[in-house]
Amino acid sequence: MGPPCQSKFCEKSKFRECQLLTEEDRREIFERFWTMESWEARRAYITALINKVNIKQKKTEGQSRRASSFSYTLKLQDGSAVQVCKPLFCSTLALSTKTIVLWMEDKKTNDGNNNQEKSVKAPKTGKQAPVSETDMNFLKGWLGSLPMVPSHYCHNIPTYQDKKFLFEGTSIAQLHRDYKKDAEAASVRQLSICKFDEVFKGEGYSIFKPRKDRCDTCISAKQGNSNDPEYQAHVKAKDEAQAEKVKDKTNTKEGHCYPWAEHQGDLSSEVFASLQYQHFDRFLADNPNSKVLIIWSDGCGYQNRCAVVSNAYLNLAMKHNVTVIQKFLVAGHTQMECDSMHSCIQRKIVGDIYTPRDYVVIMQTARIHPFPYRVHQVTHEFFKLSGSYVSSIRPGKKTGDATVHNLRA
Repeated sequence: MGPPCQSKFCEKSKFRECQLLTEEDRREIFERFWTMESWEARRAYITALINKVNIKQKKTEGQSRRASSFSYTLKLQDGSAVQVCKPLFCSTLALSTKTIVLWMEDKKTNDGNNNQEKSVKAPKTGKQAPVSETDMNFLKGWLGSLPMVPSHYCHNIPTYQDKKFLFEGTSIAQLHRDYKKDAEAASVRQLSICKFDEVFKGEGYSIFKPRKDRCDTCISAKQGNSNDPEYQAHVKAKDEAQAEKVKDKTNTKEGHCYPWAEHQGDLSSEVFASLQYQHFDRFLADNPNSKVLIIWSDGCGYQNRCAVVSNAYLNLAMKHNVTVIQKFLVAGHTQMECDSMHSCIQRKIVGDIYTPRDYVVIMQTARIHPFPYRVHQVTHEFFKLSGSYVSSIRPGKKTGDATVHNLRA
């Protein structure tokens, strides 16, 4: 909506009533016009407010080609009509002069052709109606109510850090159709699909689902490259593993971080086995009455599914006289609670990192409630293991037998 009328001529004129319109009246007219369902309805509304009048007096010398003029009126909420000038008429309705002239020419053509039906499209030129704050807030709130798919493994990819992914099968066109229905029900202006797409992308929403969150078996089944019994067995195993994990999980909200500098240790299986051994050794020492220790792991081979880690757990069981049960989630569906820790810490990194100590501070301050993460900075002296009891944890021995990757809950 544009500015009000500032014309001195309108102030003195006894025919024009531009000064009688308040900003509230103009806002009500603007919103009533732009909440109409179609451009056909808007065109009919505009042409009904403009009257063609014959020129009574000509001020130019010679013959003038102009035989008529237009008078413009605006209807208030109570139904009364107020005659205004053309600049105020266009400014209040956020329409260009060219659009109004074209619509009046169409009316003349239709009247001359026995009022034949003619399709009316949105004006190709002229000013676009500005989006009010109410309409924009409704759209943003509507987008925020959509169900999201969390991204678990793309924290290190800057493109995905602030993305909000929607479920597969969603399209912009379908979302826009659903939005228009809800906007109509709420008596809010329905924004165009171009504006909808602009806000959709500007708010960080995306329909693309990260490849790292996908399961090879599920993708193969979707593409028709996997038989149904195999896929159903995969889904059943995935659901059973997740249900088993929920049953075993306690209500603790503790989070432990074990950072080390690259000159203190590498990423070998011995390092990860030492971390797990030292952590659970401390836990069992603090809880001497524990008889069973259940550990859930993802499918990473050298970190969790190897003889080195199994020897560490076996040594732990013998030392504390407990039963250690290690369970594995199904590959491709290994979302765990520690993923939220990774995401929380990643969001805390907003500046440059200069020393390893900076990471320690970020981990310590990444979470406040219910309490901060516990950070244990380790050195090379921490990575020590003793005892080797098994040389392999593979269930089978011959070709075709099960491998360590078949281990699960």
